[in-house]
Amino acid sequence: MCIRDRLLAEAWPPEVLVLDAHLPDTDGHALLQALRALPGLAQVPAFMCSADGEPEDLQRAQRSGFIGYWVKPLAPDQARTDLLAILEDPAGRLAQAIDDNRRRGLSPPKPPTRPPARRKH
Repeated sequence: MCIRDRLLAEAWPPEVLVLDAHLPDTDGHALLQALRALPGLAQVPAFMCSADGEPEDLQRAQRSGFIGYWVKPLAPDQARTDLLAILEDPAGRLAQAIDDNRRRGLSPPKPPTRPPARRKH
């Protein structure tokens, strides 16, 4: 994980993580462990998304700390159901993370603004 990504994660902690199993420089399992070491990310709910759908892939994801596993191609209804279940989770992990972020005044980063285009006369 590069310093820029680490700073972004610390400045604006995500409310849920969705990581691919196969990434260019690492895999989703190793990335999750790196993210868990950052302040505020130890308990953020995490989902693995992968084209690998064998039972051992799902078991490895569970052992790595993922609470859900989505097989590609992603079924939007399943993702929605899983995310809503987190919101209704008795432990309130996601709801707690959202409340913590709001209390700290954190919000999503705004896209950069562009200067107005110059008109040619």
